[in-house]
Amino acid sequence: MTTSPFCPGEIVLADLNPTVGHEQKGIRPCVIISVPTKEVGTGHTLGLVVVVPLSTKNRSWWTVVPLRRFKTGLHKDSFALCH
Repeated sequence: MTTSPFCPGEIVLADLNPTVGHEQKGIRPCVIISVPTKEVGTGHTLGLVVVVPLSTKNRSWWTVVPLRRFKTGLHKDSFALCH
């Protein structure tokens, strides 16, 4: 089994370019949601890492999850943009 260098819940810097529309862009912190896994039946590794971008702006939407800096190691309180 191949192990991933990523762990769910870890915060990493990701380059989100290129973008389309109103997506978050540039190099920014993101929370890792899921990591590559083996495909059932074939054993092939799926090379997909799912991330949620972070912002320091609080939009007060139901799809935004607050992340406090003292619990995450971030320099500022941030918000996971789950939409």
